[in-house]
Amino acid sequence: MTHDLTAAENSSLGASPEQVRTAARPAGVDTALDALPHGHDTLLSNRFLD
Repeated sequence: MTHDLTAAENSSLGASPEQVRTAARPAGVDTALDALPHGHDTLLSNRFLD
């Protein structure tokens, strides 16, 4: 990962939140995203990895 972005920002990049959720369902990632601590708004980053 180059940039620290939320799950929604990483997966949308030009799409609306509804378009992201619609695309996530058939891709099978909707349950994984919903399970994140803040759902689609969870920050995804490798900044704190050793």
